[in-house]
Amino acid sequence: MGKDTSPSRPIPSPYTHYSHLRNAAPKAVSSRTSLPVDYNPDLPLTDAYASTDPDVEACHLYRDQAHFNFAAQRRLLTFNIQAGEYVPWTCQWLGIDWMIVALNTNQCTPAYCHHIINPSCSPEWCHLFPVKRNFKDPALDVVGYLTPCTHTCIWHPIHPSQDQLGFGGEFPGKNGAQTDTDTDCRVSSPVAPSSSSLNLSNHRVFASSTATFNTDQMVYLQHDLYRACDLDEAVENDHWVSLGPLFTSSHLRRTLETPDYKGTSLFTENEAYERQLTDREIVQSLLDAAESGHYLNNPHSHPAFDLLERGAAPACLHPFMDELSERIAFHRTGHLHGTPVGTALLLFNGTKGISIGEFAELRKRSHKCTSCYCYFSFDGYQRHIGYRGVCKNSLDLETVPDLSTVLAKIKPFSIQPPPAGTTFISHPAATNAVGLAWLTWNSHIGVTHDTWAQLITAWRRCDHCGNVQSFQGHVSHLEEKTDRYWSCRDGGDDDLNIIGRAVLEQLDE
Repeated sequence: MGKDTSPSRPIPSPYTHYSHLRNAAPKAVSSRTSLPVDYNPDLPLTDAYASTDPDVEACHLYRDQAHFNFAAQRRLLTFNIQAGEYVPWTCQWLGIDWMIVALNTNQCTPAYCHHIINPSCSPEWCHLFPVKRNFKDPALDVVGYLTPCTHTCIWHPIHPSQDQLGFGGEFPGKNGAQTDTDTDCRVSSPVAPSSSSLNLSNHRVFASSTATFNTDQMVYLQHDLYRACDLDEAVENDHWVSLGPLFTSSHLRRTLETPDYKGTSLFTENEAYERQLTDREIVQSLLDAAESGHYLNNPHSHPAFDLLERGAAPACLHPFMDELSERIAFHRTGHLHGTPVGTALLLFNGTKGISIGEFAELRKRSHKCTSCYCYFSFDGYQRHIGYRGVCKNSLDLETVPDLSTVLAKIKPFSIQPPPAGTTFISHPAATNAVGLAWLTWNSHIGVTHDTWAQLITAWRRCDHCGNVQSFQGHVSHLEEKTDRYWSCRDGGDDDLNIIGRAVLEQLDE
Protein backbone atom coordinates (compact mmCIF):
# COMPACT_ATOMS: atom_id res chain seq x y z
CA MET A 1 0.00 0.00 0.00
CA GLY A 2 1.11 3.55 -0.65
CA LYS A 3 2.30 5.87 2.02
CA ASP A 4 0.58 9.04 3.25
CA THR A 5 2.39 11.93 1.58
CA SER A 6 0.50 14.71 3.34
CA PRO A 7 2.51 17.49 4.97
CA SER A 8 4.46 16.45 8.02
CA ARG A 9 2.33 16.48 11.17
CA PRO A 10 3.60 16.66 14.77
CA ILE A 11 4.18 13.24 16.23
CA PRO A 12 1.82 12.93 19.22
CA SER A 13 4.38 11.30 21.48
CA PRO A 14 4.26 12.04 25.20
CA TYR A 15 8.03 12.18 25.30
CA THR A 16 10.59 14.86 24.78
CA HIS A 17 11.82 14.19 21.25
CA TYR A 18 15.48 13.32 21.42
CA SER A 19 15.97 13.30 17.68
CA HIS A 20 13.76 13.38 14.62
CA LEU A 21 16.54 11.81 12.54
CA ARG A 22 16.01 8.10 12.02
CA ASN A 23 19.73 7.45 11.77
CA ALA A 24 20.67 9.37 14.91
CA ALA A 25 20.82 7.94 18.40
CA PRO A 26 18.57 9.61 20.96
CA LYS A 27 20.19 12.20 23.18
CA ALA A 28 20.38 11.52 26.91
CA VAL A 29 17.40 13.23 28.47
CA SER A 30 15.50 12.31 31.61
CA SER A 31 11.83 13.25 31.73
CA ARG A 32 8.56 12.36 33.41
CA THR A 33 6.15 10.03 31.69
CA SER A 34 2.73 10.88 30.41
CA LEU A 35 -0.14 8.45 30.17
CA PRO A 36 0.10 5.80 27.43
CA VAL A 37 -0.88 6.99 23.97
CA ASP A 38 -2.94 4.71 21.73
CA TYR A 39 -0.96 3.68 18.68
CA ASN A 40 -2.97 4.38 15.52
CA PRO A 41 -1.28 2.97 12.39
CA ASP A 42 -3.64 5.09 10.28
CA LEU A 43 -1.52 8.07 11.33
CA PRO A 44 1.83 6.98 9.90
CA LEU A 45 5.09 8.77 10.44
CA THR A 46 5.59 11.44 7.80
CA ASP A 47 9.23 12.30 7.39
CA ALA A 48 11.87 11.82 4.72
CA TYR A 49 12.16 8.11 5.56
CA ALA A 50 8.43 7.30 5.56
CA SER A 51 8.47 5.82 2.05
CA THR A 52 10.38 2.76 3.30
CA ASP A 53 8.33 2.26 6.47
CA PRO A 54 6.02 -0.79 6.72
CA ASP A 55 2.68 0.19 5.19
CA VAL A 56 -0.46 0.95 7.20
CA GLU A 57 -1.97 -2.51 6.74
CA ALA A 58 1.21 -4.18 7.96
CA CYS A 59 1.39 -1.85 10.97
CA HIS A 60 -2.17 -2.83 11.90
CA LEU A 61 -1.11 -6.46 11.69
CA TYR A 62 1.96 -5.90 13.88
CA ARG A 63 -0.07 -3.95 16.46
CA ASP A 64 -2.67 -6.70 16.68
CA GLN A 65 0.01 -9.35 16.88
CA ALA A 66 1.69 -7.48 19.75
CA HIS A 67 -1.62 -7.21 21.59
CA PHE A 68 -3.15 -10.65 21.14
CA ASN A 69 -0.01 -12.83 21.03
CA PHE A 70 1.98 -11.04 23.72
CA ALA A 71 0.20 -8.36 25.78
CA ALA A 72 -2.88 -10.52 26.36
CA GLN A 73 -0.62 -13.40 27.39
CA ARG A 74 1.59 -11.15 29.56
CA ARG A 75 4.72 -11.82 27.52
CA LEU A 76 7.42 -9.32 26.57
CA LEU A 77 8.28 -8.91 22.90
CA THR A 78 10.77 -7.68 20.35
CA PHE A 79 10.55 -7.47 16.58
CA ASN A 80 12.64 -9.96 14.65
CA ILE A 81 13.54 -8.80 11.12
CA GLN A 82 14.34 -12.27 9.82
CA ALA A 83 11.05 -13.72 11.08
CA GLY A 84 9.11 -10.62 10.03
CA GLU A 85 7.09 -10.62 13.24
CA TYR A 86 7.21 -9.99 16.96
CA VAL A 87 8.91 -12.73 18.97
CA PRO A 88 9.39 -13.22 22.75
CA TRP A 89 11.97 -10.98 24.43
CA THR A 90 13.71 -11.95 27.63
CA CYS A 91 15.88 -9.89 29.95
CA GLN A 92 18.13 -11.61 32.47
CA TRP A 93 17.61 -8.69 34.86
CA LEU A 94 14.22 -9.25 36.50
CA GLY A 95 12.37 -6.13 37.54
CA ILE A 96 11.70 -2.92 35.66
CA ASP A 97 14.37 -0.98 37.58
CA TRP A 98 16.98 -3.59 36.70
CA MET A 99 15.84 -3.54 33.08
CA ILE A 100 16.38 0.23 32.95
CA VAL A 101 19.87 0.05 34.42
CA ALA A 102 20.85 -2.95 32.28
CA LEU A 103 19.72 -1.26 29.06
CA ASN A 104 21.31 2.05 30.03
CA THR A 105 24.65 0.35 30.62
CA ASN A 106 24.51 -1.84 27.49
CA GLN A 107 24.39 -5.04 29.54
CA CYS A 108 21.21 -6.34 27.98
CA THR A 109 20.10 -6.87 24.37
CA PRO A 110 17.36 -4.29 23.75
CA ALA A 111 13.92 -4.95 22.35
CA TYR A 112 12.83 -3.29 19.07
CA CYS A 113 9.60 -2.08 17.53
CA HIS A 114 8.48 -3.05 14.01
CA HIS A 115 9.84 0.16 12.47
CA ILE A 116 13.24 -1.53 12.50
CA ILE A 117 12.14 -3.07 9.19
CA ASN A 118 12.88 0.30 7.60
CA PRO A 119 16.51 0.09 6.38
CA SER A 120 16.81 3.87 6.79
CA CYS A 121 16.27 3.65 10.55
CA SER A 122 19.12 3.04 12.95
CA PRO A 123 18.47 0.25 15.48
CA GLU A 124 18.83 2.76 18.34
CA TRP A 125 15.92 4.77 16.95
CA CYS A 126 13.67 1.69 17.24
CA HIS A 127 14.62 0.66 20.80
CA LEU A 128 11.77 -0.20 23.15
CA PHE A 129 12.60 1.27 26.55
CA PRO A 130 10.99 0.31 29.87
CA VAL A 131 8.92 3.15 31.28
CA LYS A 132 7.39 3.01 34.75
CA ARG A 133 3.64 3.29 35.12
CA ASN A 134 2.36 6.80 35.74
CA PHE A 135 0.42 7.05 39.00
CA LYS A 136 -2.58 8.44 37.05
CA ASP A 137 -2.67 5.46 34.70
CA PRO A 138 -5.97 3.58 35.20
CA ALA A 139 -4.29 0.28 34.24
CA LEU A 140 -3.58 -0.88 37.79
CA ASP A 141 -2.45 -4.35 36.71
CA VAL A 142 0.78 -3.10 35.06
CA VAL A 143 4.02 -1.73 36.48
CA GLY A 144 5.25 -0.12 33.27
CA TYR A 145 5.52 -0.32 29.50
CA LEU A 146 7.98 -1.01 26.70
CA THR A 147 7.76 1.80 24.15
CA PRO A 148 10.04 3.86 21.87
CA CYS A 149 11.08 7.29 23.11
CA THR A 150 11.59 8.69 19.60
CA HIS A 151 8.24 8.20 17.92
CA THR A 152 4.67 7.06 18.46
CA CYS A 153 4.39 3.28 18.40
CA ILE A 154 3.18 0.47 20.62
CA TRP A 155 3.01 0.78 24.41
CA HIS A 156 3.56 -2.81 25.49
CA PRO A 157 2.55 -3.51 29.12
CA ILE A 158 4.93 -4.93 31.71
CA HIS A 159 3.02 -6.91 34.33
CA PRO A 160 4.00 -7.62 37.94
CA SER A 161 4.92 -11.20 37.08
CA GLN A 162 7.72 -9.70 34.94
CA ASP A 163 8.73 -7.23 37.66
CA GLN A 164 10.00 -9.14 40.67
CA LEU A 165 11.15 -6.20 42.75
CA GLY A 166 10.46 -7.61 46.22
CA PHE A 167 13.14 -7.77 48.90
CA GLY A 168 12.63 -11.47 49.42
CA GLY A 169 9.37 -10.93 51.31
CA GLU A 170 6.45 -8.59 51.68
CA PHE A 171 7.03 -5.06 52.86
CA PRO A 172 5.99 -4.33 56.45
CA GLY A 173 3.20 -1.93 57.15
CA LYS A 174 -0.46 -1.85 56.32
CA ASN A 175 -0.97 -3.55 52.95
CA GLY A 176 2.62 -2.65 52.04
CA ALA A 177 1.44 0.84 51.17
CA GLN A 178 3.95 3.25 49.74
CA THR A 179 4.39 6.42 51.72
CA ASP A 180 6.78 8.41 49.59
CA THR A 181 5.89 11.12 47.13
CA ASP A 182 7.79 9.92 44.07
CA THR A 183 5.13 7.60 42.68
CA ASP A 184 5.00 9.39 39.34
CA CYS A 185 7.23 7.58 36.93
CA ARG A 186 10.64 8.30 35.53
CA VAL A 187 11.87 7.56 32.03
CA SER A 188 15.40 6.29 31.93
CA SER A 189 17.93 8.09 29.79
CA PRO A 190 18.13 6.22 26.47
CA VAL A 191 21.84 6.94 26.25
CA ALA A 192 23.25 6.32 29.71
CA PRO A 193 26.66 6.86 31.29
CA SER A 194 29.23 4.43 29.95
CA SER A 195 28.96 0.88 31.26
CA SER A 196 32.49 1.08 32.64
CA SER A 197 31.42 3.79 35.08
CA LEU A 198 28.60 1.69 36.60
CA ASN A 199 28.89 -1.78 38.08
CA LEU A 200 25.45 -3.25 37.56
CA SER A 201 24.51 -6.07 39.89
CA ASN A 202 21.22 -7.86 40.39
CA HIS A 203 20.62 -5.62 43.38
CA ARG A 204 21.20 -2.10 41.99
CA VAL A 205 17.97 -0.31 41.22
CA PHE A 206 16.67 3.24 41.19
CA ALA A 207 15.95 4.44 44.73
CA SER A 208 12.25 4.93 44.03
CA SER A 209 9.58 4.73 46.73
CA THR A 210 9.34 0.95 46.29
CA ALA A 211 13.08 0.43 46.74
CA THR A 212 13.29 2.69 49.82
CA PHE A 213 10.04 1.66 51.51
CA ASN A 214 11.68 -0.53 54.16
CA THR A 215 14.23 2.15 55.00
CA ASP A 216 11.54 4.78 55.46
CA GLN A 217 9.43 2.42 57.54
CA MET A 218 12.29 1.78 59.95
CA VAL A 219 12.60 5.44 60.92
CA TYR A 220 8.82 5.65 61.37
CA LEU A 221 8.41 2.49 63.47
CA GLN A 222 11.77 2.79 65.36
CA HIS A 223 12.00 -0.98 66.01
CA ASP A 224 15.78 -0.84 66.30
CA LEU A 225 15.65 1.93 68.93
CA TYR A 226 13.13 0.06 71.06
CA ARG A 227 15.54 -2.85 71.25
CA ALA A 228 18.01 -0.56 72.98
CA CYS A 229 15.43 0.31 75.68
CA ASP A 230 14.10 -1.65 78.62
CA LEU A 231 10.40 -2.48 78.70
CA ASP A 232 9.32 0.42 80.90
CA GLU A 233 11.22 2.94 78.77
CA ALA A 234 9.76 1.52 75.55
CA VAL A 235 6.20 1.86 76.87
CA GLU A 236 6.89 5.40 78.02
CA ASN A 237 8.20 6.39 74.59
CA ASP A 238 5.47 4.94 72.38
CA HIS A 239 5.15 8.40 70.79
CA TRP A 240 8.28 7.63 68.77
CA VAL A 241 6.17 5.56 66.40
CA SER A 242 4.52 7.20 63.42
CA LEU A 243 2.69 5.38 60.66
CA GLY A 244 4.26 7.53 57.97
CA PRO A 245 5.97 10.86 57.29
CA LEU A 246 5.26 13.87 59.49
CA PHE A 247 3.14 15.24 56.63
CA THR A 248 1.27 13.75 53.70
CA SER A 249 2.31 14.25 50.08
CA SER A 250 -1.07 15.74 49.23
CA HIS A 251 -0.17 18.86 51.22
CA LEU A 252 3.03 19.52 49.33
CA ARG A 253 3.10 22.56 47.09
CA ARG A 254 4.78 22.35 43.69
CA THR A 255 5.67 25.29 41.49
CA LEU A 256 3.21 25.31 38.61
CA GLU A 257 5.44 27.08 36.12
CA THR A 258 9.04 26.25 35.40
CA PRO A 259 11.22 29.38 35.66
CA ASP A 260 12.99 30.53 32.52
CA TYR A 261 16.36 30.35 34.25
CA LYS A 262 17.07 27.54 36.68
CA GLY A 263 20.87 27.51 36.80
CA THR A 264 23.02 24.43 36.22
CA SER A 265 23.19 21.02 37.87
CA LEU A 266 25.70 20.44 40.66
CA PHE A 267 26.64 17.07 39.16
CA THR A 268 27.70 15.65 35.84
CA GLU A 269 25.46 13.23 33.98
CA ASN A 270 27.35 10.20 35.31
CA GLU A 271 27.36 11.49 38.87
CA ALA A 272 23.67 12.39 38.86
CA TYR A 273 22.74 8.99 37.44
CA GLU A 274 24.91 7.08 39.91
CA ARG A 275 23.44 8.93 42.90
CA GLN A 276 19.95 7.77 41.94
CA LEU A 277 20.87 4.09 42.30
CA THR A 278 20.79 1.95 45.42
CA ASP A 279 22.05 -1.53 46.23
CA ARG A 280 18.96 -3.10 47.69
CA GLU A 281 20.76 -6.21 48.99
CA ILE A 282 23.26 -4.20 51.06
CA VAL A 283 20.53 -1.91 52.38
CA GLN A 284 18.21 -4.76 53.31
CA SER A 285 20.98 -6.61 55.14
CA LEU A 286 21.67 -3.43 57.14
CA LEU A 287 18.01 -2.98 58.02
CA ASP A 288 17.52 -6.63 58.98
CA ALA A 289 20.58 -6.62 61.24
CA ALA A 290 19.61 -3.31 62.85
CA GLU A 291 15.99 -4.25 63.52
CA SER A 292 17.01 -7.62 64.97
CA GLY A 293 19.36 -5.92 67.44
CA HIS A 294 22.47 -7.49 65.92
CA TYR A 295 24.49 -4.28 65.99
CA LEU A 296 23.64 -3.71 69.66
CA ASN A 297 25.66 -6.81 70.59
CA ASN A 298 28.09 -6.78 67.66
CA PRO A 299 28.80 -3.13 66.76
CA HIS A 300 32.09 -4.11 65.12
CA SER A 301 30.14 -5.94 62.42
CA HIS A 302 28.52 -2.75 61.10
CA PRO A 303 30.10 -1.75 57.75
CA ALA A 304 30.57 1.85 58.95
CA PHE A 305 32.17 1.01 62.29
CA ASP A 306 35.81 0.99 61.20
CA LEU A 307 36.50 3.81 58.78
CA LEU A 308 40.28 4.00 59.18
CA GLU A 309 40.94 2.39 55.79
CA ARG A 310 39.11 3.46 52.64
CA GLY A 311 39.13 -0.05 51.23
CA ALA A 312 37.20 -1.40 54.22
CA ALA A 313 34.59 1.37 54.21
CA PRO A 314 31.29 1.13 52.31
CA ALA A 315 31.59 2.55 48.78
CA CYS A 316 28.85 5.11 49.48
CA LEU A 317 31.03 6.69 52.19
CA HIS A 318 34.15 7.02 50.02
CA PRO A 319 33.30 10.60 48.91
CA PHE A 320 33.51 11.62 52.59
CA MET A 321 37.02 10.23 52.95
CA ASP A 322 38.70 12.41 50.33
CA GLU A 323 41.35 14.95 51.23
CA LEU A 324 39.09 18.02 51.09
CA SER A 325 35.87 16.35 52.24
CA GLU A 326 36.04 17.79 55.76
CA ARG A 327 36.40 21.37 54.56
CA ILE A 328 33.67 20.93 51.94
CA ALA A 329 31.16 19.37 54.36
CA PHE A 330 31.58 22.06 57.02
CA HIS A 331 31.39 24.78 54.39
CA ARG A 332 28.15 23.38 52.95
CA THR A 333 26.36 23.22 56.28
CA GLY A 334 28.08 25.97 58.26
CA HIS A 335 25.01 28.22 58.31
CA LEU A 336 22.96 25.40 59.90
CA HIS A 337 25.34 24.52 62.76
CA GLY A 338 23.42 26.71 65.21
CA THR A 339 19.99 25.28 64.35
CA PRO A 340 18.50 22.57 66.61
CA VAL A 341 19.19 19.90 63.98
CA GLY A 342 22.71 21.18 63.37
CA THR A 343 23.42 21.21 67.10
CA ALA A 344 22.03 17.68 67.47
CA LEU A 345 24.29 16.40 64.71
CA LEU A 346 27.42 17.86 66.28
CA LEU A 347 26.46 16.44 69.67
CA PHE A 348 25.59 13.05 68.15
CA ASN A 349 29.03 12.95 66.50
CA GLY A 350 30.75 14.26 69.63
CA THR A 351 31.44 13.22 73.21
CA LYS A 352 28.07 14.18 74.71
CA GLY A 353 25.54 12.52 72.39
CA ILE A 354 21.80 13.09 72.34
CA SER A 355 18.90 11.33 74.03
CA ILE A 356 17.40 8.32 72.29
CA GLY A 357 14.14 10.25 71.92
CA GLU A 358 15.95 13.12 70.20
CA PHE A 359 17.63 10.63 67.87
CA ALA A 360 14.24 9.10 67.03
CA GLU A 361 12.87 12.54 66.12
CA LEU A 362 16.01 13.47 64.19
CA ARG A 363 15.73 10.44 61.91
CA LYS A 364 12.06 11.12 61.18
CA ARG A 365 12.82 14.68 60.07
CA SER A 366 14.24 13.57 56.75
CA HIS A 367 12.79 14.09 53.28
CA LYS A 368 13.64 12.34 50.02
CA CYS A 369 13.75 14.44 46.87
CA THR A 370 11.46 12.99 44.22
CA SER A 371 13.92 13.86 41.46
CA CYS A 372 17.43 12.92 42.62
CA TYR A 373 16.22 10.37 45.24
CA CYS A 374 18.61 11.83 47.83
CA TYR A 375 17.76 12.34 51.51
CA PHE A 376 17.88 15.71 53.27
CA SER A 377 17.05 17.27 56.59
CA PHE A 378 14.07 19.60 56.22
CA ASP A 379 16.36 22.64 56.31
CA GLY A 380 18.78 21.03 53.87
CA TYR A 381 15.97 20.20 51.44
CA GLN A 382 14.68 23.77 51.40
CA ARG A 383 18.21 24.94 50.65
CA HIS A 384 18.42 22.23 47.99
CA ILE A 385 15.46 23.46 45.96
CA GLY A 386 16.12 27.18 46.55
CA TYR A 387 13.56 29.82 45.75
CA ARG A 388 13.13 28.44 42.22
CA GLY A 389 11.80 25.11 43.49
CA VAL A 390 14.04 22.84 41.38
CA CYS A 391 16.25 19.85 42.19
CA LYS A 392 19.83 21.06 41.77
CA ASN A 393 21.22 17.53 41.81
CA SER A 394 19.40 16.40 38.66
CA LEU A 395 20.71 17.07 35.18
CA ASP A 396 17.37 18.53 34.06
CA LEU A 397 16.81 20.64 37.21
CA GLU A 398 13.32 19.23 37.59
CA THR A 399 10.64 21.10 39.51
CA VAL A 400 10.03 19.46 42.91
CA PRO A 401 7.66 20.04 45.86
CA ASP A 402 8.25 22.84 48.37
CA LEU A 403 7.99 21.96 52.09
CA SER A 404 7.62 25.50 53.45
CA THR A 405 3.84 25.31 53.89
CA VAL A 406 3.77 21.97 55.70
CA LEU A 407 6.85 22.70 57.82
CA ALA A 408 5.13 25.74 59.27
CA LYS A 409 2.48 23.42 60.74
CA ILE A 410 4.87 20.80 62.18
CA LYS A 411 6.16 21.02 65.73
CA PRO A 412 9.78 22.21 65.45
CA PHE A 413 12.58 19.86 66.37
CA SER A 414 13.91 20.67 69.83
CA ILE A 415 16.92 19.52 71.79
CA GLN A 416 18.12 19.86 75.35
CA PRO A 417 20.61 22.74 75.62
CA PRO A 418 24.15 21.34 75.79
CA PRO A 419 26.14 21.92 79.02
CA ALA A 420 28.30 25.00 79.16
CA GLY A 421 31.72 24.39 77.72
CA THR A 422 30.62 21.44 75.56
CA THR A 423 32.96 20.96 72.62
CA PHE A 424 30.77 20.45 69.58
CA ILE A 425 33.42 19.44 67.08
CA SER A 426 35.12 16.37 68.46
CA HIS A 427 37.91 14.85 66.40
CA PRO A 428 37.73 12.33 64.89
CA ALA A 429 34.02 11.69 65.55
CA ALA A 430 32.67 14.77 63.72
CA THR A 431 35.22 14.67 60.92
CA ASN A 432 35.22 11.00 59.95
CA ALA A 433 33.10 9.79 57.04
CA VAL A 434 29.95 9.22 59.12
CA GLY A 435 30.16 12.64 60.77
CA LEU A 436 30.71 14.41 57.45
CA ALA A 437 27.88 12.45 55.82
CA TRP A 438 25.50 13.60 58.57
CA LEU A 439 26.58 17.19 57.93
CA THR A 440 25.98 16.72 54.20
CA TRP A 441 22.49 15.36 54.94
CA ASN A 442 21.84 18.70 56.61
CA SER A 443 22.97 20.62 53.52
CA HIS A 444 21.70 21.38 50.01
CA ILE A 445 23.57 18.33 48.61
CA GLY A 446 21.92 15.60 50.66
CA VAL A 447 23.02 11.96 50.80
CA THR A 448 22.15 8.96 48.66
CA HIS A 449 19.81 6.23 49.86
CA ASP A 450 22.72 3.85 50.49
CA THR A 451 24.46 6.49 52.61
CA TRP A 452 21.25 7.26 54.52
CA ALA A 453 20.82 3.58 55.37
CA GLN A 454 24.36 3.50 56.76
CA LEU A 455 23.80 6.63 58.86
CA ILE A 456 20.53 5.65 60.51
CA THR A 457 21.94 2.25 61.57
CA ALA A 458 25.44 3.40 62.66
CA TRP A 459 24.80 4.38 66.28
CA ARG A 460 25.55 3.25 69.81
CA ARG A 461 23.75 3.92 73.08
CA CYS A 462 25.76 4.32 76.26
CA ASP A 463 24.63 1.81 78.92
CA HIS A 464 25.45 4.27 81.68
CA CYS A 465 24.10 7.72 80.70
CA GLY A 466 21.62 6.54 78.06
CA ASN A 467 22.76 8.97 75.36
CA VAL A 468 23.10 7.94 71.72
CA GLN A 469 26.09 8.71 69.51
CA SER A 470 27.75 7.61 66.33
CA PHE A 471 30.23 4.78 66.81
CA GLN A 472 33.25 7.05 66.91
CA GLY A 473 31.37 9.54 69.07
CA HIS A 474 30.62 6.78 71.56
CA VAL A 475 34.27 5.75 71.73
CA SER A 476 35.30 9.38 72.27
CA HIS A 477 32.57 9.64 74.92
CA LEU A 478 34.07 6.77 76.90
CA GLU A 479 37.57 8.21 76.56
CA GLU A 480 36.57 11.75 77.63
CA LYS A 481 39.15 13.08 80.10
CA THR A 482 36.85 15.42 82.04
CA ASP A 483 34.77 14.40 85.05
CA ARG A 484 31.48 15.01 83.19
CA TYR A 485 31.18 11.38 82.12
CA TRP A 486 33.14 9.68 84.88
CA SER A 487 30.43 7.02 85.41
CA CYS A 488 30.53 6.12 81.70
CA ARG A 489 34.32 5.81 81.73
CA ASP A 490 34.14 3.68 84.82
CA GLY A 491 31.69 1.30 83.18
CA GLY A 492 33.32 1.00 79.76
CA ASP A 493 31.73 -1.06 76.97
CA ASP A 494 32.23 -4.82 76.94
CA ASP A 495 30.91 -5.20 73.38
CA LEU A 496 33.62 -2.82 72.16
CA ASN A 497 36.30 -4.33 74.42
CA ILE A 498 36.66 -0.98 76.19
CA ILE A 499 37.53 -1.79 79.78
CA GLY A 500 36.09 0.64 82.30
CA ARG A 501 38.32 2.72 84.57
CA ALA A 502 36.87 1.07 87.69
CA VAL A 503 37.87 -2.37 86.39
CA LEU A 504 41.35 -1.14 85.49
CA GLU A 505 41.82 0.23 89.00
CA GLN A 506 40.79 -3.11 90.44
CA LEU A 507 43.28 -4.87 88.21
CA ASP A 508 46.01 -2.48 89.30
CA GLU A 509 45.29 -3.32 92.91
